[in-house]
Amino acid sequence: MSPWGKPSSTRASPNGWFGLTQRSSLWATHVARLLAVLLLAVTMCACGGQAAPTTVVEVFLSARDARNIDGAMTVVAAGMTMDAPNEVQYRGAEQLRQWLQATLHDYYFERSQAPHPEGGQVAWRDNLYSLSGERWVGEIAWQASVRGSQITAIDGRVIRGASGIICPLCPPGTRI
Repeated sequence: MSPWGKPSSTRASPNGWFGLTQRSSLWATHVARLLAVLLLAVTMCACGGQAAPTTVVEVFLSARDARNIDGAMTVVAAGMTMDAPNEVQYRGAEQLRQWLQATLHDYYFERSQAPHPEGGQVAWRDNLYSLSGERWVGEIAWQASVRGSQITAIDGRVIRGASGIICPLCPPGTRI
């Protein structure tokens, strides 16, 4: 019996590829959210009230990788923009939230290069995998602009696809 008076579930959660039950998935989400906020708070204290841009991106990615959209959104500016790998532009935090929800429903990310400063921005790379069959989809190069403790812009582009073809500018409408 759960603390909410409902029978405990042993079914796989929507995040079933982790092999977690709904209860442990909920617990993991809360822990990931708490860790993201604590990491940001500790960094802000150490930096005099402003987190380093790399740390802000790491908070976003840690929450994203834990499938914790609320945690990821804690470091996103309301007026942010994102140029997604499929060449669609999203404006505002709510559109980014919707993109994350849709993307994390079908895919998961695995970092292939850690976040690092690059030309006034923070850059990193991810491998993208399909949740259905855990098939590798491609590698994405990302860059984020950070102002204060908020991500103001994200730009992602496919640099390698499952076919092995280098894709500097994939055609519009590519679903990734």
